[in-house]
Amino acid sequence: MRLPALDRVLLATLSAVGLMVLVQLGHAPTAGRGAPIAADSTELAADAAVPTADDARLVDSLRRAEVRQRLHHRGSGTYIDDMLVGGDSVLQRWPERRATPLRVFISEAHPRGEERIPHDYVQAVREAFTRWEGTELPLRFSFTGDSSTADIVIGWTRTFGDAPVLGRTKVVRDAHCWILRSTIVLALERRDHQGDLDPPTMRALALHEAGHAIGLDHTRDTTTIMTPRVRARELTMADIATAQLLYSVPPGSVATTAPKSVRRRWE
Repeated sequence: MRLPALDRVLLATLSAVGLMVLVQLGHAPTAGRGAPIAADSTELAADAAVPTADDARLVDSLRRAEVRQRLHHRGSGTYIDDMLVGGDSVLQRWPERRATPLRVFISEAHPRGEERIPHDYVQAVREAFTRWEGTELPLRFSFTGDSSTADIVIGWTRTFGDAPVLGRTKVVRDAHCWILRSTIVLALERRDHQGDLDPPTMRALALHEAGHAIGLDHTRDTTTIMTPRVRARELTMADIATAQLLYSVPPGSVATTAPKSVRRRWE
């Protein structure tokens, strides 16, 4: 079986380190009839096995290069390139959540306070997450009535003032770009302030913001659900393929520029 490129490099590196340890042990000081001094040999082996900062950066650079190559080979029919440009070459996503679904809380509190959110809107949001779950991602969703334990929280506003948007999503992630939680706010009123959104439009808006909540970013492709001004009413093949590609690679930066001290080792 042919190993992936990064695995072959790591195997060669480990083999070289092992060979270096053996050579050093062969020249270790001896006592008595040539028996090696065990304490010195242990120290030599330990010293030889300690990776340097440059080694760590090199391995990370190789990992990024392999991910970029995988994205390039599988990127046809997706807008992953738009995401890399918009996100400064950083990808973010949730860890695999098949066994333990992401808990989604949909508030029914109306911004005015005296009303409840129409059931049609709540159902539209539920359908949006159910639709994303059906795209064969390693994610499942469950709906909870407790916002304090939710992974994704959905709230409402009348409008976003003068901002030409109908929804906003905030994603919180850790240092390794694994998503920890997401918060979505959806507008109830049309951009022209001529009445409330209809349920089909709310569903499309929820599909878009749920896409952000699971790690997708905007694309220039105006036919998709993830274009900044949503015209689509359903997920497209490009939306699904991009999400599947995103969830096939580890999150983090895929920029491949390495420090000069590391690059010289390959020159």
